[in-house]
Amino acid sequence: MSEERIALTESGGGSRKTGGDGPLSRTLEQHQGDLRGDDASKTEILQSFLQECKRVRNTPFAERLADPSGVRANMVMPLEQLPDLFLAVPVLYLYAAQDDGTMRRTLSPWGRRELRPQQRFLMELFDTQLWRDLYQIFNRKWRTMREYTGDTIPSSIQIRMNKACDVFDDIVICTPYHHVALMDLEEIGTWRPERHPEPYALGFVRDKQTYPFAVILGRFIENGGLFPNYGEMVDNTMRFLRRIVSDLPALNNTDPSLWHYGKAKLGEFPPLPGNRLADQMKFALKLHKGKILADTIRQGMQLT
Repeated sequence: MSEERIALTESGGGSRKTGGDGPLSRTLEQHQGDLRGDDASKTEILQSFLQECKRVRNTPFAERLADPSGVRANMVMPLEQLPDLFLAVPVLYLYAAQDDGTMRRTLSPWGRRELRPQQRFLMELFDTQLWRDLYQIFNRKWRTMREYTGDTIPSSIQIRMNKACDVFDDIVICTPYHHVALMDLEEIGTWRPERHPEPYALGFVRDKQTYPFAVILGRFIENGGLFPNYGEMVDNTMRFLRRIVSDLPALNNTDPSLWHYGKAKLGEFPPLPGNRLADQMKFALKLHKGKILADTIRQGMQLT
């Protein structure tokens, strides 16, 4: 991302420092109150998540985002913490993206064979097939706003996302709409939609070496924090995986080139992809039971 684009958030005033008592710092502290109600283990994971977010809150990029004349972000999140949030809201929609230097709202659906820069950025952020498989289980195709039929976007978040188009390469809406993921896995049954805790809006910069973090622009919830029902949302994702794992062999006859295997070339794809996916999801469930699923994914972090 260029400095010229960042500077678009600074008109009308100088950058404000975000030290221990700055506006972004206060916002992060407020999120600690959202931890009430989860069991001890989930609270411990979430507290670690928040501590990592605080670690990067004083970067120059965070300062610009905290400037009231620019984009006001609820939280700066190191990219290595993305798996924690993904496990709660794994079904993604692209709100806007940089395309040939121009930020555009995304409306046209994309085919499965097209691995766009936005999709490649997220899918290759962690260089493990476990991450790529989890990502694709929930995002077999890249969804755009034309396909979004979820929670109403609050006007305050809509305004914030529109402002954020001057700062980020990609604006993504992260949802817990597991039934949508299953509709894209056409070979596998159905999933009854459950009560939907509100989605999140995230901003990403693809220059992850310079900006190794994302920003949570907000959650589609009125007068609430960022993390109510976090533990419930992760539990729902794991319940979904347990539900579909025995049905994944139905994908054995699908074209393997429709699945991303990292650096694998055509002809190098593993046989019986459904059986392999079933084994991977069983492994993921085992790691989650041991409270190390997100940590295992993080070991494959790629910043180059």
